[in-house]
Amino acid sequence: MKKVLSVFLAMLFLSVTTQVMAEGEVETKGKWGDKRIRSFVPAVPVVSENGGIVSIYFEDAIPELVVVITDADNQIVYQEVITEGPNSTYLLPVSLSSGTYNISITQQVYGYLFGTFVID
Repeated sequence: MKKVLSVFLAMLFLSVTTQVMAEGEVETKGKWGDKRIRSFVPAVPVVSENGGIVSIYFEDAIPELVVVITDADNQIVYQEVITEGPNSTYLLPVSLSSGTYNISITQQVYGYLFGTFVID
């Protein structure tokens, strides 16, 4: 009975998390993965912004991901190196006011992504 309840709660959590992430997903572009990499390439991390809260969802574990957010004047407002496990969401501990921001995500082996989002 505990196993059934645990599976149900896990499925409920994943469906709620997926819905929240899809609402404010930030479109990112860049180069992720390379045909020269013979080993496993993790899924592209998904950046979301919802009400000034920026998060990154990781389907697969990704080590040493460099995250940089700049404002419209190209001033760095957030910069950190993070490592996350699979199926996790990292909430960036940053308070952003209204404006346009750029985010760049870089991982030395897997590649880079960048995108723009607006906070009203």
